[in-house]
Amino acid sequence: SSPELTSISTYSKHIWLQAEMMNMKFAFAVFLMVAFINTEVEGKSKADKKAAGEEIERLVAIGQRNDVEMGRISKQKDSLDSQLQRMNAKKDSIRAEITKILDDNLPIKRISSRRDYSFSEDEKEMIPKCCPWVIWCCL
Repeated sequence: SSPELTSISTYSKHIWLQAEMMNMKFAFAVFLMVAFINTEVEGKSKADKKAAGEEIERLVAIGQRNDVEMGRISKQKDSLDSQLQRMNAKKDSIRAEITKILDDNLPIKRISSRRDYSFSEDEKEMIPKCCPWVIWCCL
């Protein structure tokens, strides 16, 4: 596969993993904060309870923004995945075209045994032209 396709795929996976890790860390942090606030709220005054409630609301707002960001990252990943599929299809199409051109213009004859070295003049002329097949095998 080409370096461009590999880098797009790697970038797409990196974005997705980063988003998942961010979401998991955030969810765990909110859980700990809510648990901590709930245990401390019981012994505090009304003003402290109100401040704790505001903190919870602030954390919920952060969570909602995080959900929006996750949606954006998910759309970006989907876009990169579809771009990768299009590039793979284009690569396969180009490979098929090259194969057809090589098959049409440079047919390779198989030698039936190692002792059969008798080539016609046409075949002798084709031998040096088989180099593109070597290149094609490396694609």
